Amino acid sequence: MKTSPQTSPRLRLSRSALLPAACLLCLALAAAAQAAQPGGNSLRMVVVKPVAAQAAPVVNKDFVVFDSTLFKRKPDLRPLGFVPLNMVYEAELWRPGSNHDEPDLEAARKAASKYKTLGDVLCVDIERWRVFGVEPQLIQTNIRRLGAVADAMHAAQPKLKLGYYLLLPVRDYWTGVENKPEKMRAWAEANDSLKGLASHVDVIYPSLYTFYDDPEGWKKYAKANIMEAKRYGKPVYPVLWYQYHDSNKLLGGKPVPADVWRMQLETCLEYADGVVIWGGYKELWSEEAGWWKETKAFLARIEAGKR
Repeated sequence: MKTSPQTSPRLRLSRSALLPAACLLCLALAAAAQAAQPGGNSLRMVVVKPVAAQAAPVVNKDFVVFDSTLFKRKPDLRPLGFVPLNMVYEAELWRPGSNHDEPDLEAARKAASKYKTLGDVLCVDIERWRVFGVEPQLIQTNIRRLGAVADAMHAAQPKLKLGYYLLLPVRDYWTGVENKPEKMRAWAEANDSLKGLASHVDVIYPSLYTFYDDPEGWKKYAKANIMEAKRYGKPVYPVLWYQYHDSNKLLGGKPVPADVWRMQLETCLEYADGVVIWGGYKELWSEEAGWWKETKAFLARIEAGKR
């Protein structure tokens, strides 16, 4: 869910690179676009690594697996423990003809009321108002705007537990992977500057999409982002996509390998309070998809651990 479904990238991954093509793959990956991060970094060479074997994390009985997929003809998966989580996109938050530079609070209240019978947890996706990578004055303006939308939705539905997709904390790939003290401190300071926005939400939805074919790198990036998210003192539900991000010119739009997807779910189980799975816009549901087979087995283990 890079943005709303109208503009979000579709991602699938194939892990078809054979040993003779390893060099070519590394060169291509170096040209792939990388995750957003404060200040921006130059592109780096990524070494493809296999998924390291690890012991399965102990099941947290409060861990939730949220379903925000958009597949056509998707069956009812709630009996498996796949909990529906509604996403509110920008198209629902402005009335036709309204000024998109400022919040449409009437539309926000209406959106909150629409979802009150479908559960009290909501993820709001507004990406036009950036809170990183722009001048400080604009960041503060956008925090005000986002806070107003969240407050209006809470006023309309007081029991609603909502958060913003992606915005908290600042998504940073390389700082988490490299773990250099000076850059980690700067990243923490950037995230601290967003505490004003965090005060308006109930849950944190960090985006942990897959940018490179580097499972160990992904795990470092995921753990670091989850740890930063936890500093806001609220439940953390990372958002995963079972396909590679389209900023990777070689792999974008291809499905993440099943073993990598399993590792990503296990990482969220180990460090976060739950996980949100997104994807499937304009796609037909398939019981045979690799990501779903792994997710189904993961759900079964989660449910068994809660008994």
